[in-house]
Amino acid sequence: MFKSPMLLQSLPEPPDNDIECITELKHDGHRMIMSRFEGKTRLFTRHRNEVTTMYPELLENEIEEGTMLDGELIALDDEGKPDFEALQLRSRSKKLVDQVPLQFVAFDSLYHQHKRLPRNRCMNAKKKCVSI
Repeated sequence: MFKSPMLLQSLPEPPDNDIECITELKHDGHRMIMSRFEGKTRLFTRHRNEVTTMYPELLENEIEEGTMLDGELIALDDEGKPDFEALQLRSRSKKLVDQVPLQFVAFDSLYHQHKRLPRNRCMNAKKKCVSI
């Protein structure tokens, strides 16, 4: 199952203090959707391409049935810092599974317990991601 992620929007200037908004840390990775429906965990790019077989190590992440997470796939260097170049290499070769550790960093939950979460629930979704 796939649902398009909410994409970044740029503003000409920072919003006023009276507007509720949050910022997200950019991890320098690839945008991904991770979902689990009908007993299968699947990974999709933001362009709707299924890439589950490219990242078998991420299937070890157990997420609850009926869940869809929006996040970022990152590779980590020896110090645990995001390494985009290593991610690019790993994305081209499954042979590097053991050499390039990957992590899926979830920052939004789109479905939980088979229920679509409304788009205007940003802070509640953040809390749900932490609990998942």
